[in-house]
Amino acid sequence: MEDTDENNKTFKHTKEIPEEIIKQIRQVRDSGKANMLDIFTVCVAADELGLLDLQKYLYFRSNREAYINFFLNEKLKNTKEANQLQN
Repeated sequence: MEDTDENNKTFKHTKEIPEEIIKQIRQVRDSGKANMLDIFTVCVAADELGLLDLQKYLYFRSNREAYINFFLNEKLKNTKEANQLQN
């Protein structure tokens, strides 16, 4: 499937997470509405926030590994930065 227009996007497996999805992941994280490692609750929170593209992206199981890796790597990066500020 190809993107046909802005309102009808599909997100088949991609190695790189689209920037738009990264922004939506951060919106859910910042809202505090979901345990970010619980894909189901992330999708519910995305629905509540009107983030349909994130829901579509996570619908495909093949994208979930990239999502988890992104989230864990970002968390690790933030932890390292916080530790550097404390030292």
